[in-house]
Amino acid sequence: YSPSAFDCVIFADVVEHLVNPLEVLKKVNKVLKDDGTVIMSIPNVQFFGVVHQLIEGNWTYQKEGILDETHLRFFTFKEIEKLVKEAGLYIQRIEETLDPQYEKFASEKHTTLQLGRVSINDLTPDEIRRFFVFQYKIVAGKVRVQSKDQIESSNDNRNIFMENLLNEAQSIFDKADYETALNKYEKIQELNSDSSEALVGMGNCYMRLQNPEKAEACFIRAKTHDQNNFKAWLGLGLLELYRANTKQAEIYLIRVVELNPESDKAFCALGILKANTNDLKAAEEYYCRALDLNIENLLANKSLIELSYVTENYSAAYKYLKSFLDIYPANLNMLFVMAGLQFKMGRVEDSLKTLDDVLFIDPNHKFALEFQKSVRAVSVE
Repeated sequence: YSPSAFDCVIFADVVEHLVNPLEVLKKVNKVLKDDGTVIMSIPNVQFFGVVHQLIEGNWTYQKEGILDETHLRFFTFKEIEKLVKEAGLYIQRIEETLDPQYEKFASEKHTTLQLGRVSINDLTPDEIRRFFVFQYKIVAGKVRVQSKDQIESSNDNRNIFMENLLNEAQSIFDKADYETALNKYEKIQELNSDSSEALVGMGNCYMRLQNPEKAEACFIRAKTHDQNNFKAWLGLGLLELYRANTKQAEIYLIRVVELNPESDKAFCALGILKANTNDLKAAEEYYCRALDLNIENLLANKSLIELSYVTENYSAAYKYLKSFLDIYPANLNMLFVMAGLQFKMGRVEDSLKTLDDVLFIDPNHKFALEFQKSVRAVSVE
């Protein structure tokens, strides 16, 4: 066949039967059009049934299935990725044939897989899922060969275009228009199926729209495309925290900190996790680390203040709230909270002065007026 002869080449349960799949794919690459695709369905040898047999010392060929007696090659998802890349292709889309047992297993949020006498622990949802995939369907495209200048110019223009779209979507998200933001992220993902940033954005939108299942799917896909995308791990951590799955949430959040030690959101989430498990000392330490990184993290500020009322140790909360008010001296809510902290610390005159500041900005602040009367009564006593 001549170069660029085919729009699409299909390997329907074929690759695993070949003596040298890589050489075959390289030859197919040469006769594929630049915008052509290769479609492959490939059994997953990591399937739990096969692994269970191997644990028991068996590798028994059968008339059909993953251990079909005519199969010469065996693949996990990672090996499929390597095969595609080495053949000069890239994965455009992945579909999975899942064992029906996965749905029940996933709904129970397991982190451990028991296979006969062997237990595999601390698995992420994505890692567990791969044990239940019977077959992968891969749609791959051709990596185009360009000159260095063409590649740099094309990449620069594409990166700028994608960055602008992502910024636009984030701006819409920040305005709490989650449906519109979701639509924007979906369009970005259609343009670039490998955009982990778009997938994370979709996951965040689904979280705000109270759809944790779809959010989880997006975060897992983002992590699959880019294992170092700390935002994807953060999304999964926050999702498990929302589900009160403390152990798994902590695994994900620690991973975020490993990838990005300056993630104030991860430290704040770890603080909330520790507070929920009544480890109040660790909670305070995490909140403080979050605020050392970003004093404008309102959730960390508020959480630390709430914690101080429980422990009756107000020094850390006072320190960080004061730093926040040095930047935003007219923030009424936080000024009012400061007055409460000062009162709890026995600094009655400071509390009254702060309340005067609140009422100077908003003379009709109902709660400040009521609290002022109470503080003055204590001051007179």
